[in-house]
Amino acid sequence: MEFLEYLLSRLHEELNSSDSIGTLTHQKGHQKNAEAEASSMAAWRAYTNKNNSIIVDLFHGQLGSTFTCLKCGKTSATYSSFSHLSLPLPTTKTRRPVPLLCCIEEFLQKEKLTDHWRCPICKAHKGAEKQLTIYQLPLILITQLKRLTSENGQPVRLSKKVEIPIKLDLTTYVHSPHGPTSERSQRFIYDLYAICDHQGDWRSGHYTASVRSLHRPGWNGFNDREVAPLAELETQNEILVRQIHDSCFM
Repeated sequence: MEFLEYLLSRLHEELNSSDSIGTLTHQKGHQKNAEAEASSMAAWRAYTNKNNSIIVDLFHGQLGSTFTCLKCGKTSATYSSFSHLSLPLPTTKTRRPVPLLCCIEEFLQKEKLTDHWRCPICKAHKGAEKQLTIYQLPLILITQLKRLTSENGQPVRLSKKVEIPIKLDLTTYVHSPHGPTSERSQRFIYDLYAICDHQGDWRSGHYTASVRSLHRPGWNGFNDREVAPLAELETQNEILVRQIHDSCFM
C-alpha cells in the first residue's frame, strides 16, 4: 500500500494542471446536516481547484471529522481527502469471517479523544467525541485492512478472514443532508476489480494478486513474474471469503 500511495501521489504531482497544490482541510463551528453539506462542498471545491488531475478524478474522496466537545457540547468539523480507506478489523469472539461492511462500520464508529484535544470554541482541554463521515466516494475505491496490531508489546498480524462482496453497495454509508434514511438520487455501487493476498506473518511473507480481466470474462492471477488466467474466484453467494490485505472496487 505504501508503494501504491507513493505512485499515485507522484503521478498526481506530474499530471496536476493547477499551479498550486493544496491539502483538503476546512473547519467550521457548530453545524447542522445541511450546513455540514455546504461546508464539505466548499472544502472539496477548494481542494479540486488546487488539485486537478485524473488521479484526483478517479481515486480521491472526502472524509469529514466531527468533533463534539465534552465540556461545551459544541461541534466543529474538518474535511480531508483520501486515496484509500484504511479499515480496522472488528474484534469478535468467534472465528467466523467478518463482512467488509462491518469493517467500514467499525471505521465510522465514534471515538473518544483524550484531554490533549483542544476545543476551538471554548478553548478547553476536556476531550471530545470524534466521528468520521464519508462525504465523497471516488470512482475507483481502494480499501486496506489494518492487520498489524500488538500484543504484550509485540507486533502481531491478524489472520481473520474477511467476506469481500463481488458487488459492494455503500450508498447508505455516504452522508446525506436529509438524514441516513432519505431517498437518494445517487447510488454508490462498486464491482470488485482486484484483491491482494498476503501469506506469512508480520516479519515476512509473500504477496499475490487476483485482478479482473477487462478484455475477457474471468480473472488473472499475479504471483511474482507469473501471470496466469484463473478459472473463477471461489465465492459463496457472490461473497469472496479470503485473508486479504487490500482490495480495489470500480
